Amino acid sequence: MTIHVELVSQERKVFEEEAADMVLVPAAEGQMGVLPRHAPVLTTLSFGELVVKKGNAEERFAIYGGVVDVRPGKVVVLADLAES
Repeated sequence: MTIHVELVSQERKVFEEEAADMVLVPAAEGQMGVLPRHAPVLTTLSFGELVVKKGNAEERFAIYGGVVDVRPGKVVVLADLAES
C-alpha cells in the first residue's frame, strides 16, 4: 500500500507523489505521521517541515500555515507558504 501526496501553495502545485510510503506533517497539535490506510483527518498546519518518504528517499518542504486533508489513500496539503 502507498499514499498519493499533493502539496499545493496559494500560487502553484509544489509537489505530487503517486506512491509515497509515509508522510510527516507539521500539524498545529504537533508532528503527525501518516501511513497508508490512515483514518480520515482534517487539521490545520503550523510552521515546520513536511517530509514525504518513499523507500530510502525523502523529500522535505518548509511549510507555514494551511490545512491538511488526510484520507486512507491520499494526503492533500493546502499550505499558505511552501518551499522545497
